[in-house]
Amino acid sequence: MSDILGVLKPCGRLLCFEIKTGKAKQSEEQVRWEHLAVRYGAFYRVIMSLDDLYKAIKDAQTGA
Repeated sequence: MSDILGVLKPCGRLLCFEIKTGKAKQSEEQVRWEHLAVRYGAFYRVIMSLDDLYKAIKDAQTGA
């Protein structure tokens, strides 16, 4: 499961943010979760900075 889960109003789309620092990478389990979540319509992003988080939120809102 992702580090941060949320629901985007008003559409109810699941948001999944995986937080990484430095040179950290997703584990195999995290990659499997990403693929499963996206397959079922979730918005998923790996976040490495606050700028990444802000961009991901904006992308989720605009459907990018």
